[in-house]
Amino acid sequence: MRKSDITVTPLNNTLFGLQQNQSCGFIFTSSNLKLAPKVNGWRTIPLDMDKFLPASKDKSNEAQRLAHYLKAVAPLIFPSANTIIYGDMKCPIKFFFLCAKEQLEQLNASVVTLRHPVHHGKPLIKEFRATVGHMRSRGETQIVFDEILGLQQRYANDGVLKTPVDMPDTMCMAYRQTDATRAFSARWSHTVWSTSMREQLSFNVDVNRSPLDPKQDVFYISSESLLGTS
Repeated sequence: MRKSDITVTPLNNTLFGLQQNQSCGFIFTSSNLKLAPKVNGWRTIPLDMDKFLPASKDKSNEAQRLAHYLKAVAPLIFPSANTIIYGDMKCPIKFFFLCAKEQLEQLNASVVTLRHPVHHGKPLIKEFRATVGHMRSRGETQIVFDEILGLQQRYANDGVLKTPVDMPDTMCMAYRQTDATRAFSARWSHTVWSTSMREQLSFNVDVNRSPLDPKQDVFYISSESLLGTS
């Protein structure tokens, strides 16, 4: 990505309907982009991609892996924040926050994300196959496919690939800080860092293996209705 490709929605008191002293916004970027310390009210945090993975790991997709890792590890980066909203470049973050706010505050959700428009409620293996096809169309390097296959084999041995899952679209994420949320974040981010950066593949498995209750603590927003409002 080039510096000229970045469009940043201004962060002001009305973006999330919060007072200025109730919220703050950060943009994590590659240090190669050389952005100003603040962009449209957001504080920029440059990250050195070369120091993210140990020397033993293939670094050809290090920037991508770091981006995927950040959304999973966010509750551990900001332990004092009551609520954390994550959005990548495709996420209509203002509308997502407005939709997620009710689940976080009124229904005591711990994690809110989008419902996958195609594979929600279907066996996990379907998302693995779709991900491989999508990565091929993007011309990804071999390490990406090797890692997906490694995760698939692990889940096959665990007997979870044929189980229907509440497949998310994780371009938008919201967290309410709880002990269970942080435990899930630690587990999920470790899978993304150490195994496969395709975090949607491991989301449901790591939810089920964490203290979160997948039926009461995790909520999904329809991506179709959300994107229709952006």
